[in-house]
Amino acid sequence: MNIAVVRALDILRFIGNSEEPMSLTDISKALNIPKTTTFNIINTLVEENCLVVKDKRSKLYDLGIGIYEIGNLYINKLEYLSIVREAIKTIKETLSTSSFFCIVDNDELIYVDKVETSHAVKTSIRLGHRMPMYSASLGKTILSFYDEESLDSYLNRVKLKSKTNKTITDKEKLKIELQKDRINGYAISDEENDPGLFCIAAPVFNYEGKPFAAISASFVKMNVNDEIVEKAKKVVVEQSQKISRLLGYRK
Repeated sequence: MNIAVVRALDILRFIGNSEEPMSLTDISKALNIPKTTTFNIINTLVEENCLVVKDKRSKLYDLGIGIYEIGNLYINKLEYLSIVREAIKTIKETLSTSSFFCIVDNDELIYVDKVETSHAVKTSIRLGHRMPMYSASLGKTILSFYDEESLDSYLNRVKLKSKTNKTITDKEKLKIELQKDRINGYAISDEENDPGLFCIAAPVFNYEGKPFAAISASFVKMNVNDEIVEKAKKVVVEQSQKISRLLGYRK
């Protein structure tokens, strides 16, 4: 493992997850990297346009256009994203609410695409944001289609921590919940991941029949009623199945 490369990636992730530009000292302390080493890595990243100096006087750093360009190289290889975009736009327009698409990576969700309404739930979730699977409807619906061995392996690797007072942190209770989700074909997160948010998600399968992603509809909890929930279930499941079919999945 090349320690310099790992440290450079750690610096990029740290700055990317920060709400504000970061100083050299903050980065060095937070990542426990010697200040001189941090300085050298940052200078290289600035030269490659992966970082930019936001405030020349106080030397604060933020992500640069180079990261966007590299990310787009990856996104452009995901040919299915145009199919996904149509599906989540349909969810947004039909339900008048925000819709998200996530994929799984290293036992976490990564937000890859989203469409948001101006008058409904507006989140601070950025594309590329990572989130635990067990507390989000997007993650639970994927986990519900894991086979027993894969699910047990996941639960042995991941510690279930409370995101809210409604998060399921008991492994056996989560398993029971996931069994119901599998039968239903969708999962619900009722303020389990974020206070005040009610989300419904359904899995997306690849041509091998493996659940690798999910789409969702997100609502402000106080605006939800039985009629909205039933309509959302139908629309989200229909769109997830449409994506899966277009990706070659045959049940």
